[in-house]
Amino acid sequence: PTVLEARSPITDSRSPTPSKQTVILFIRLSAPGPMAPKPSSCRQRKYKEYSKAQLKLAEEALLKQDRDDRQFFNLAISVDRERFQLAKELVAEFRHKLHDRLANDSACERVIQINMQLFTTSLVNISKET
Repeated sequence: PTVLEARSPITDSRSPTPSKQTVILFIRLSAPGPMAPKPSSCRQRKYKEYSKAQLKLAEEALLKQDRDDRQFFNLAISVDRERFQLAKELVAEFRHKLHDRLANDSACERVIQINMQLFTTSLVNISKET
């Protein structure tokens, strides 16, 4: 078996950070195998912890990595309910396409983390004056 020794360009450390420990825990909880089934509330809580750790890792990358080694993108768009659903579908389509194109490459020199969030930041109530 191939053994990879990884060093974090963010922390410059080989020891697991709390963010990495959460990722490892999430992977262990998600792995198929003879583990006892977890209640959905437990999975949701663990996934929220995992997502929070990924946001912290992104913050560390923003502060510590060179611009050439990272890419951040933010976009706010006003949409109605139908186009919000379309946005969710487009994000899912992009995620699948990205995974299909990049995953399982035999040559590996780095592990990259891609985070995407789509959420409502405000609700607009437009009333028509008569």
